Parts: sequence; C-alpha cells; structure tokens
Amino acid sequence: MSIYKKEYILKSINPIHIGTGGVRLGRVDNTIIRKVHSEIPYIPGTALSGALRGYSAIKVEKASCGGANIDKENYKSLYCGHDDCPICQNFGYTLYGKSKQGNLKINDAEIILFPVKTNYGIMYITTIEMFYKVIDKENSKDDIFSEKMRNILIDNIYIKDIKVLKEDINIKISDIALEQIIILDEKMFSYFINKMLEVRTSVSLENHIAIDGALFTYEAIPENTYFYLEINSKMPFDKKYSKFEISDVINRGFEGIKEFGIGGMTTRGFGSLELVSEV
Repeated sequence: MSIYKKEYILKSINPIHIGTGGVRLGRVDNTIIRKVHSEIPYIPGTALSGALRGYSAIKVEKASCGGANIDKENYKSLYCGHDDCPICQNFGYTLYGKSKQGNLKINDAEIILFPVKTNYGIMYITTIEMFYKVIDKENSKDDIFSEKMRNILIDNIYIKDIKVLKEDINIKISDIALEQIIILDEKMFSYFINKMLEVRTSVSLENHIAIDGALFTYEAIPENTYFYLEINSKMPFDKKYSKFEISDVINRGFEGIKEFGIGGMTTRGFGSLELVSEV
C-alpha cells in the first residue's frame, strides 16, 4: 500500500495553550504538554486531528460527522459512514458497532522556529535538524553555514561564536530572513523555549465575582512561533469524496483553526494557527 505525504508550516497568530490535563505545583499552575525526552512543547496530533475534523465538517456542511456524535437515548452513532463522505472516509467513524479507520494520519506539530528577544531585535531559534526540514535540500546539513561567526545576546544571556548561514539558502517561509535565524543545539533550544514561554495570570469566577484564593497561572507557546506538521494519507491527496479533494478538506480545517482556535483558552483570544505554506 502506498503512503502519501504532505508537509505543512503553521504559524501561531495567538498564544497556544495545549494543557496537560491537570494542575501541578511549581512556577506555573497549568502547564502545557511537552516532549518527554527534550521538554520541548508541541501540538499533539490528537488535538490537531479533532480540530481539523470538526472545523472541516462544518465547512463542507457535514457537521453531524464532525465529532463524537452519539444519540445517547438510542445508543447509536450519528456519523453517516457513506462511501463518499469527505469527513467519515478521511477521519474514520464508528457505526452500528463497527469502526473504520480514516485515510489520514495527523502527526504532532513540532516547533521549528521560536521567537526570541536579542540585541539585534526579534530573531528565531531552531536546531539544524528542524531547520533542514524547511529549506531546499540542495545543501547538506554540513554545507549550510558560511565561514562567518557572530556573538548574540539572547534574553540577557551572551552566546559566542554562533555560525552564520549561507546567503544562498532558500528557506520556504517568505516572511523570515536568513539573518533572523539562529541555529542552536537541542539542549539550548529547549532551554530558551522553556525560559521564554508566555505566562499569564487569571482567576476563577463565580457569579462574575472573583473567588477568594482562586488565582492561578498558565503558560502558552507565544504568537509568531512556527510549527512543522506532516500529514500522511492512504489515498492520493487529490482523491475526491463527494466534490472535495482530501487536500481541500484539510485546508478547510485549517481555516477553522485560524478562525476559532485550538486547545484551551480559545474564548480568551488563544489558539489561532495559520497555515503558512506547504513544504
């Protein structure tokens, strides 16, 4: 069986809060989800899959197929399960006690470019492995640096001898210049991301009145962070269900994520992601 792949670059328009599902003691009460091995935040594929399904279902006027639709009184699914349904066929469904896996596999969205404050203004940190995913592969990983070096102050931490990228590298994100990109090792990349996450304070309310002792903090990935996302499909992306190609269903889902958001705090202005480009 052939596997088809598309790669996307996403950009956070607002801060993104994908919580861990609980509260823990520490600097922040409500933390965001992170990779176990690196402590780098990410957007889980499960969150993206649910949002893409729900919003694309609304956009193609198949809202009943867009979520966990169960008729609780009669204990039956409300998914249509039709062979030409662009939602059920691409995202899967359960009907009459049987389940069918969808065409799409939505992977985790990983941070590729993270904004940081430096003595040169706002720049973007990344690792060589992540950066290599968003450039033309004409250069090898060892052949993307010039002979120049520079020293940079990132959030009042002085870093010496950072390698400068070659000027002829073609990056597939049009609104960022090569001069704005800083290549770090994964340990430093993780350190600065966790140091510079956005932290906000809020309070629980009851009848529009603050509850005594209910002050809490929560963290979020800041706006203007860029993510890399890979989506795999069992069918070609130009395969049509009804009148909608698979790629069109995905893009309509991204439109919904941009408009309504993903994760927590979306009613407080969080969660909007924009599709920047396909790699």
